[in-house]
Amino acid sequence: MPAVHFVGARERYTSSNMIERFKGALEKGELHDLFSQGDLVAVKFDVGEKTALGYVRPPIVKAIVDAIYSCDGYPVLLDTLNMNTKASDVGRN
Repeated sequence: MPAVHFVGARERYTSSNMIERFKGALEKGELHDLFSQGDLVAVKFDVGEKTALGYVRPPIVKAIVDAIYSCDGYPVLLDTLNMNTKASDVGRN
């Protein structure tokens, strides 16, 4: 079973910021074993909605892309489509 590396976003009093901790987790994971040199590697993430604040921050996506490049892969960024209906829209025509 693959290992899961957790990076707490709410950690406060540490010497490193969240991006540095995330990069450390990427280094601990065997990313280079997941694909071969020259492979296209899909990075699927949610870019958010116009009025929502819950989305993956660009520096985190950059850290993933940089890690894939360092393993000689070629990242392909994919948006996660959200088909949920807002509660405020239910019942409107």
